[in-house]
Amino acid sequence: MRSPKPAPSWSPRPAEASCPATPAAPPAIWIVGAQKVVPDLGTALRRVEEQCLALESARAQAAYGQPSAINRLLILNAEPYPGRGTVLLLREAIGF
Repeated sequence: MRSPKPAPSWSPRPAEASCPATPAAPPAIWIVGAQKVVPDLGTALRRVEEQCLALESARAQAAYGQPSAINRLLILNAEPYPGRGTVLLLREAIGF
């Protein structure tokens, strides 16, 4: 009788290695429409749920036949590594 195969010696990459806005990633550039600037985090989260989700859901329904959902949110609180990310704030509305 054969013995079972040993478990693989590798493991999946950690989440921070696969997300472009985490410490293991190269510098990132975010291009942001001025309409997305709000006074605080609570207002931002409400905007995502009440405005952005509705617009994105309609777009996804038309394109893929199914609505969208809020599955992941990235909140940048502070940047301990200067130069890691750049935000280009446009004076026009882009995206939702």
